[in-house]
Amino acid sequence: MSNHPLFQLTLLRIREFVREPEALFWSMVFPITLAAGLGIAFRNQPAAVLDVIGKRGEKLEGALVRRNGDTRTIRYATTFQVGLAANPELDRVAREQAKMSQTRWWKSQCNEICDNAEFFERARGRSFSKPDCLRTCVSNPPAPQL
Repeated sequence: MSNHPLFQLTLLRIREFVREPEALFWSMVFPITLAAGLGIAFRNQPAAVLDVIGKRGEKLEGALVRRNGDTRTIRYATTFQVGLAANPELDRVAREQAKMSQTRWWKSQCNEICDNAEFFERARGRSFSKPDCLRTCVSNPPAPQL
């Protein structure tokens, strides 16, 4: 067995690998050190985050959460802000928005858009048809973001 060409070739490759300290470092030591460092750096989550998602995501609810057995994953996120302090009121508003279906959300956005358009058109002395605006807006929702 020790004279078999495949064994000798494998032994040669292992010896070459062990003789290069940088290869050992980048393939063995660095990934383990990086994983340990990131695990330590991000082990503690703010209380506001844990209140919303739970310790392991068990509190995630709403239209944006996909359940796969016992695990839950977020299907779609609209915004992501880094470095801002947690604000319970903003978290509550975000949860309420997540509970709304995308269609209801778009209809409420259309209503707001048409209200603003009506205000500006009337300020300029032009006629404005809010039902036509709503019909046009609702029939042209934004493309889903992937």
